[in-house]
Amino acid sequence: MSDSNGIIIQVNNVLEENNDETEIFAMNKDSFFNHLQSKLDKITTRCRLIKFKYSKYKQYYDWVNISIILVSTLLTLIESGKNQFGLDSMGEGFGKNFLQYLPVFFSCIISTAAAILKFKKYQEKMEMIGRTIEKSIFVISKIKKLQEELYFSDKLEDIVEAKKKYQGEIYELYNTCNEDIEKHIKDSDHKKFQEKINNIDIEVLLMEKSKEKLSTAIDDNSVDIQNFIGKAGVTVNRMTKRFNSNIQNKNKDLTIL
Repeated sequence: MSDSNGIIIQVNNVLEENNDETEIFAMNKDSFFNHLQSKLDKITTRCRLIKFKYSKYKQYYDWVNISIILVSTLLTLIESGKNQFGLDSMGEGFGKNFLQYLPVFFSCIISTAAAILKFKKYQEKMEMIGRTIEKSIFVISKIKKLQEELYFSDKLEDIVEAKKKYQGEIYELYNTCNEDIEKHIKDSDHKKFQEKINNIDIEVLLMEKSKEKLSTAIDDNSVDIQNFIGKAGVTVNRMTKRFNSNIQNKNKDLTIL
């Protein structure tokens, strides 16, 4: 009898040890996974910020270059018109003086615009930000891959190996990427672009909610689908306008304060 009791006690001890190991493994796995997720959320948000800044630079750069092309084309047409229609043989007067001065004016506009672009170094900044965005996407991919490996791990040794991989290669890339992002983002950019990101996220959330309701309606066959789509679209637009109105009112209140 005493032998059987001893065996039972040993079995219970083994089970308790196994439960402890399982609990420790689960805690380590969840803690590390959440840590990776926090890093992933941070680098994703910052990557979106510099994407908005890149888009701003590119919009201005493209606008100025297109303007230069249009003005250059207009200048060519004016010069061709002067030669074609013999405007140089016109009598002295305001019209002739204006047409002679106009190419000089447009040339000055083109030279000034090109000089401003060169001085502000928009192309160089865009190239640097573009490389930083590519690096950020690479880091995000690395972290997601590590999370996927961690998700399917079933041994404590796998977690230890994943931590070594993170502390070695991935965190170094993550830290370097954050340093590069800091070089391109000003304090004012956080408020300016984060507000746009929040608006986009809320609009996407509203559309997803509308999609869920539409999916439920289709499954239940409880309403006319076309009628529901129209109402859902109106609801999303109304909620978006209300949200934007609240943001504007809040900004006005802050300005008054």
